Amino acid sequence: MELQGWEYVGRNLGPEFHKQFKAMMEALSQPEFVNGRVWNRELQTALALQIPVSSDGAVRTLKRMCETFGLIQKNAFSYKKVPAWDTLLTKGGQLVFNLAVLEDGLRNAPGLSSLTREQGLREVKRIYEEFYCDALARCYYTYGDGSHLCPLRATLKALKKFGSLDKWEWYLLNTCIQHDDDPTEEARLESAITSYRDGQFQFSMKNVVKHSKGHQYIPQYFEYAGLVYMTQFPTWRIRDSDRHNDLKNMVFQDDFLDTLYNGGSL
Repeated sequence: MELQGWEYVGRNLGPEFHKQFKAMMEALSQPEFVNGRVWNRELQTALALQIPVSSDGAVRTLKRMCETFGLIQKNAFSYKKVPAWDTLLTKGGQLVFNLAVLEDGLRNAPGLSSLTREQGLREVKRIYEEFYCDALARCYYTYGDGSHLCPLRATLKALKKFGSLDKWEWYLLNTCIQHDDDPTEEARLESAITSYRDGQFQFSMKNVVKHSKGHQYIPQYFEYAGLVYMTQFPTWRIRDSDRHNDLKNMVFQDDFLDTLYNGGSL
């Protein structure tokens, strides 16, 4: 049986991402650094050296993460215009940027007691979680026929039904569920997981023919936001965290998808 992952941006959330986001935004806030350059390879290469990251491709991946989580304004980066600091960040992006500045200060401030540092970082993480919970509830795929999939809702439904998912069950979820609340797809998933748990299927990474790092990224986003628990050893597995239950209840509401796709307020 061929498996596939849901599409992802190849970056994890966490302190390194926030550090690089902060560095990129600080560089772009300096007119002398931007120097009249539009969003082209020259500017991206300069940013790679400034942040620093390995390449201009890594800068583009960082930008895609910022877009995915709603940190930057739509069309803020364009091959036709110079990035303008005062129009780059969304309200959420401003929050995450300020948190990244605070996080960096807490990690590097000399003379700060370990207790104060730990308490401060714990509060920063709490606010990050609140932001990313909301952002992940708003993330969805749109297909050419106008249909959608909200991966958070699909994942929470699967965890509610099956208790937990190991790596291959995660890929079965990604393979079988391509649309929201599709009864045929959900029946196929239940049949596949039942057969797998009965020993009728055995998988290796050779079975994963598309998006083969799917277990490394989207579940990590959910874990960083405090929505799931994920273990790597002795086996990879995710389960519901039993946290942020108000948001999860909202995601399960009957009108959640209509509100999400019609631009309402969640």
